[in-house]
Amino acid sequence: MVVPVDRANLYGEYRPLLFSLAYRMLGTSSDAEDAVQDVFLRLEEHPPGDKAYMKAYLCKMTVNRCLDLLKRLRLQRELYIGPWLPEPVSTEADDPSAAYLRGEGISFAILLLLETLDPAERAVYILREAFAFDYKAIAEATGRSEAACRQTMSRLRPKIEAAQPPGELMSADEAAPLVLQFLHAARTGDLAGMLELLHRDAVLRSDGGGKVSAAVRPIAGAQAVAAFLGGLARKFAGAPDSAGRPGEAEAARVSAASEQPASPDGPASAPAAAFGWLSLNDQPGLLFRIDGQVDTALVIEASAGRIRALYLMRNPEKLHGLRGGGS
Repeated sequence: MVVPVDRANLYGEYRPLLFSLAYRMLGTSSDAEDAVQDVFLRLEEHPPGDKAYMKAYLCKMTVNRCLDLLKRLRLQRELYIGPWLPEPVSTEADDPSAAYLRGEGISFAILLLLETLDPAERAVYILREAFAFDYKAIAEATGRSEAACRQTMSRLRPKIEAAQPPGELMSADEAAPLVLQFLHAARTGDLAGMLELLHRDAVLRSDGGGKVSAAVRPIAGAQAVAAFLGGLARKFAGAPDSAGRPGEAEAARVSAASEQPASPDGPASAPAAAFGWLSLNDQPGLLFRIDGQVDTALVIEASAGRIRALYLMRNPEKLHGLRGGGS
């Protein structure tokens, strides 16, 4: 028996879950949004046989759509200019998808690791680790047997654990004091202060997509990372207050302090630069703006009181979803 569907209500109920699943599968919010839209368009043509299984049915449709998209995306990423990074997404508390986007499988470290897996393996791992699906549900969503899904997880767990840095990643709130200290050191040119907060094997990766300037190779080692970020920090006037995580009022103060109006009697001033703080991929994040437009997003990953990885997103196509954030 075919079950009639109320697409609008189902979209409101399941869109956050399906978007977070598709984002983990694809690594970009724009492609994830397209996948979810396709699923709901196809739902009217192919409704489930039993409404009680709507969640599992929609997840299966989303996984299948993502597997199809990954065939095209994989070729595009092989031809990508410079390092490919995931598209940063907001995990602020007021974001409707935030609850599903926090937790396992959302950090850049994990998303980059998932890129190395076979797409079907990726689906098994995400459904098990990020959404706690049982193996029967995973088998139904992926079209594999329960035994095959169990074997996949047994094989993947040690591989993924070995590839992750020691120590659990700190959340955006947990890492806030550390990041604020680091930003202050960077802005004031305190190289020793920056080095104290960076892990000695810290790595910075940047993604310009061949559209804007960005480092084409990872910057490795605390000294090199500190030197690079020190130069970037000098471009931006103002800094968040070291007493705590800055809010909207502080961000406005930073922006106002950094903007320099053009003189009517002289040449135009340098572009106004400002930055704001927000949670990106459940990690501390910064949005850098030039003349009010988002220019760069920085995602910071820290564990055991040290910054281990930094991800600099400069590709404008991967900043569309953050245009209104960090203000």
